[in-house]
Amino acid sequence: MGLLSNWRIRISDMQPFNYFSPHTLTDAAQILADYNGDARCLAGGTDLLIRMKRQQWTPRAVVNLKHIA
Repeated sequence: MGLLSNWRIRISDMQPFNYFSPHTLTDAAQILADYNGDARCLAGGTDLLIRMKRQQWTPRAVVNLKHIA
């Protein structure tokens, strides 16, 4: 993979998750495939974070799409 940020995040109201910030669409697609349906995309809105805080969604990974060129 190219340039990629990856953190393990734990916020008190949320289940722990891995955070990725890929720089290419190929890398984002690979991360999503690696998590086999247990990852969510963060695309600028806050709906994902609200649902995670309410524990409606508990993905193992969040993929931020902001840095994809």
